[in-house]
Amino acid sequence: MKRFMARYIFYLEMIGYAAVSLVALAVVACFFFQVNDTISGDAVPIQPRTESIKPAADALITRVFVQNHQSVHRGDPLIEVVESPKWISRFLVMHQMRSLLDAIETPGQSPKQGDQAAGQDQVDDSSTGTDRADSGAKSEEEKPLLPGAALTPEEVKLHAFLKQRLADWDAREAAKSPRIVIRSPIDGTVIAPAGAPGTLAFKQVNAGDEILKVADLNDLRLDVKFKDGDTIADARAGQKAIIKAISPEYKQSVTFRGDTVPKGRHFWQKERITSYHLLGRKIRQIVKDAFKDRQITQRDDIPFKISKVTDVEVDADLSSSPITSSSAAPVQADAPADMELTGKVLEGKHHLNVQTADIPPAVTQKVAALIAKQLRGKVIDAPQEPKTDRAPPREDRLRVDAVRNVQIIAKVKGENDKAKGSTKRLKQEAARTALQGYPYQKQSDARQFEATVQIQNPPQFLKDQVLALMEQGKEVKAKAEVITGRRPVAFLLLKR
Repeated sequence: MKRFMARYIFYLEMIGYAAVSLVALAVVACFFFQVNDTISGDAVPIQPRTESIKPAADALITRVFVQNHQSVHRGDPLIEVVESPKWISRFLVMHQMRSLLDAIETPGQSPKQGDQAAGQDQVDDSSTGTDRADSGAKSEEEKPLLPGAALTPEEVKLHAFLKQRLADWDAREAAKSPRIVIRSPIDGTVIAPAGAPGTLAFKQVNAGDEILKVADLNDLRLDVKFKDGDTIADARAGQKAIIKAISPEYKQSVTFRGDTVPKGRHFWQKERITSYHLLGRKIRQIVKDAFKDRQITQRDDIPFKISKVTDVEVDADLSSSPITSSSAAPVQADAPADMELTGKVLEGKHHLNVQTADIPPAVTQKVAALIAKQLRGKVIDAPQEPKTDRAPPREDRLRVDAVRNVQIIAKVKGENDKAKGSTKRLKQEAARTALQGYPYQKQSDARQFEATVQIQNPPQFLKDQVLALMEQGKEVKAKAEVITGRRPVAFLLLKR
């Protein structure tokens, strides 16, 4: 051993010095390398910025200029309405007369698109047949019209009268009506209710009721309540956000995840295909049947009868090859679980839910006097715990003689939507001037930052998903994290 030490002591010392130096460098590096401080919240729906189209007063829609999913720019005409009750009644009468005329000329069927008989209750030629086109006359155009019926002399007179009356309406009266054109407030895509806009023409709407809306799919947003994280007080508008865990609500069948390395690429260029709708319900039913009348348990627990199979996931390895074009229509995959998008906090409010006993003495004395006045002399039956397990609860009858040592505890909510500057300065100001409160519920719920996060440069597949599911009454959900600052790694290690 002495010979070994004498021969290799120099190398052992060098190894020791190197190890100590590396440890020292690692400790120093922990003070220079920084990580992000983040706050997060639960998954919330991704929604486009939308503007609802609503009349200011009770109105009648006389004309529709747009189709569902049509792209519009700010200022483009969407609908035309009449708000005057007198003119609403007149337009409805003329509309019924035109419907009667159409029924006489083409019994049992709608008139052809663009037919003069279909007309419009407007004076300009560009309005002719618009409401009929919106109501889906294209499908009716393919059907052969029924033969005209032989009219009696009275019916001939009625037919002539209707044509003359409607011609006079179009030529003279309609032009005088106080029609209002409602235009698009933003650039976006028209989102009409089910069956619309074909069913909107000559529909009466109440003041403030939504007729349709315009959605800007390039402006996708999340309204998030951030409550997880130690730096909620540092949250501010304008900070960077990370959008992740994007999941469409139609995840009702089978989740499929396939890993693949496309032919011609290196093994480290692995890709994942994720889909919540590619596989059908049949696979789920097969798996569900396999668990019928079975039991399940976990470690050191009792057996449980399987009552429901909630989710089925299928993982597989795929053999694939990249292609540039194909005659077959591609199937859009969903975002993988680890996909992250960048966002920005547009606006936010700090919220606080606490209780406090910091009540002015004058208020406490006033409340104590009022309580004493209301309770003194009252006889009260006070339920007490039963003496034994089987005994019924007992009641003690007591008379209030005096009220002492009144303490008031108030549960309050606070908000701050104008937090600016450093958090340290704001905390110092609060310590000098604000009341002191204490959480009365879960700590994570006591302190929140409610914010609107905008996704920057949203991908096209996400826009399409949001639009498709929004019309089905469903949602695409995601989680958001806000980067509130950075701190050295050493601070995190010391805290732990």
